[in-house]
Amino acid sequence: MKRLIIGMLIIMMSIINYGCGNNQNENKYKSQINKVMKIQQETHKEMVKRVMKLILNLIRIK
Repeated sequence: MKRLIIGMLIIMMSIINYGCGNNQNENKYKSQINKVMKIQQETHKEMVKRVMKLILNLIRIK
């Protein structure tokens, strides 16, 4: 009976440990996604600035 309980505890610990490992991978990917999103946001800001400059220049020309 003790062996059965110990075996079940080992199995449960293995499952929990596997789950924690998956969370670390998700966190790693989440961090990379956040970096890409930040770069994309900065690029979008630059594009908006350039378009606004272009529009203002076109308005001044007319």
